[in-house]
Amino acid sequence: MSINTIDEKPAFNAPELYGYTLLLASAAINYVPYAKYKVASDALLYRLRERNDIQDHPNTTAIPPNYMAPTITANLDQQIISLSSDHKSVSPFLSFWDYHQAYLKSKTTPTQVANALLSKLKQTKDMHWMRFLSQDILQQAQASTRRYQSGTILSQMDGIFIAIKEEVDIEGLETKVGTCFIHDNLPATEDAYMVARLRSAGAIIIGSTIMNELGWDTFTVNPNTGMPKNPYDPVRSCGGSSGGSGGIVAAGLVPVAIGADGGGSIRIPSAFCGLYGLKTTYARVSGHGGATVDPTVGSYGPMAATADDMAITYSLMAGADKSDPHTLFQPIVNLSKYNKYQNLSDLVIATTPDWNQSVVEPAILEKLNHFKSYLGGLGARFIEIEIPDLDICGTV
Repeated sequence: MSINTIDEKPAFNAPELYGYTLLLASAAINYVPYAKYKVASDALLYRLRERNDIQDHPNTTAIPPNYMAPTITANLDQQIISLSSDHKSVSPFLSFWDYHQAYLKSKTTPTQVANALLSKLKQTKDMHWMRFLSQDILQQAQASTRRYQSGTILSQMDGIFIAIKEEVDIEGLETKVGTCFIHDNLPATEDAYMVARLRSAGAIIIGSTIMNELGWDTFTVNPNTGMPKNPYDPVRSCGGSSGGSGGIVAAGLVPVAIGADGGGSIRIPSAFCGLYGLKTTYARVSGHGGATVDPTVGSYGPMAATADDMAITYSLMAGADKSDPHTLFQPIVNLSKYNKYQNLSDLVIATTPDWNQSVVEPAILEKLNHFKSYLGGLGARFIEIEIPDLDICGTV
C-alpha cells in the first residue's frame, strides 16, 4: 500500500526556526514538560506509528527497476553452494563444520542440540541477546534430524541454528525493529526472502535478536529490551546496532547470526565481539521482508564465528529475488575462488592515505598496516586513491 492512500491530509504545523531561536527551542524540548510531545504531534510524527503497512523500499535508481528488469535474465533458481572440507577455517569456536560432521557421524542430532540450546537460551536471558524466540525450534530440529537419518539433507547448513536481527521478518514473530510500538500484535505472516532461503537449506531459525531502536546507535542501548551484554565481559557493550546478533554468536550459542548494516551495524558488533562480519553490497541480499530503515545505505549480512560460516551463509541468503527488483542486476554468487586464499595475485586493494592520517587511535593504524603487509605478502597489489570531499563526510 502506498503512503499516498491516506485520505485525509491534516495540517502540518512545523515552525521554521534557525539561529538562536532554534537553540532555545531545542533546549525547551529537553526541559519544558510536554514540549517534545507537542512538537512531534504537530509535525505528524505520531501518525507514522499507524503506518505498519509500508513495505516497499524507496527506489533511488535513475530508471525504475521495473522498467529495466524485463531486459535482463536473472537466475532466480540459484544452486546451493557447498564448501570444501580441505580448507576449513581454524577457530576456537564451533563452526557449521563441527555440527554438520557430528550429525553425519551420528555423534549427536539437531534435536539434541536444540534441547541443549533452549536450556542455554533460558539461562542467558538476562544477557539480552534474544528478543523473541521461534515457537517451533524443536520441530525444526526434529525435521532436520529425520533428514540426516534418511540421508536427504538439504545442504551443509542443514540443522545449523541461526539467529536473525529483529528488523527482518520471521513468520509468527513481531518485527518490532527495536521499538515498543511497531507491529504491536501484528506478527509477520511470512518469512523475509533471506530467511526463506536459509530455511530452504535446512537452517534452523531460532528467533530475533535484540537491536537498538530503529538501528540508530552503535552500542545497542535499548530501554525497551535491555542492552546486550558482551559475553567476554558483561559490563561491556556488544556494539551495535546488531548487538544481540554479535553477543549470541560470541557466546558460542550459535555459529552465525544475521545482522543489518547502514553505518557499521554489522561491522561494529563484529569488532566488539571478535567475529567475522560482512556488510554485503547493496541488493546482493534481497530487502523483501526487511524493515525499510535505511535503504539503499543499509544491507543485510552474516555475523559468524568463522570465515567459513560467514561465506556459506552469505551464499545462501544472497541471490536474485523478483520481489526486490534491485537484486536482479547482481551476478550469481560465486565462491569458486574461495579456497585460493594463499595466492592473491589477482586482487587489487585501494587505500586512502589522507583518510588514514586522520585516525586518532594508533592501534587501528597498526592493524591496518599489519593487514596490508600480510595481504601484500600473499600477492595482493595496493594502490592509493583519493575520494573527493572525504574530509567532510564525517560532518555530513
